[in-house]
Amino acid sequence: MFKLVKIFIFFSLFFIPLSCEDDQICIEQLSLKFKAEIKPLNPSSIFTIDTIKITDITGLNNVEVFSGNSISEFQALLPQNLTTVIYKIDLTFLSTDPLQPKAPMSEVLTINYNSNNTFVSKACGFKTSYNNLSYSVGGLLTINDSKTEINNKNETHLNLQF
Repeated sequence: MFKLVKIFIFFSLFFIPLSCEDDQICIEQLSLKFKAEIKPLNPSSIFTIDTIKITDITGLNNVEVFSGNSISEFQALLPQNLTTVIYKIDLTFLSTDPLQPKAPMSEVLTINYNSNNTFVSKACGFKTSYNNLSYSVGGLLTINDSKTEINNKNETHLNLQF
């Protein structure tokens, strides 16, 4: 009987550590955000952004992504269960010319994409990357520079200009 206990302890000490993964600290960013910049097409433009409101109008519930007096960039998560998101961008411009009134403008930004999940580890789970990104706007804003993949949350993926 004592011999069976020794064998059980030996196998327990040998096989249990092999079946478990070390406790890991997950330092990878698992959810990447889409990042866009909005700037004037002409740096010497007489117009500057007075107010801006960005709303996600993809589903039935409109979700405000940003609202404020000025913005140079905004970030938003792209849902993994969708392949298209639609943002409504409402801008009001101020002019340095006193004869020009405030100019309101609305634009729709559509982003099409595919998402890809890659298994990292038990501790970290899955990392999502986005590829085959394509963008379209209604014509009031101009797409100047765009990325077709999102692999880094710190880089700008889209430059919009007015």
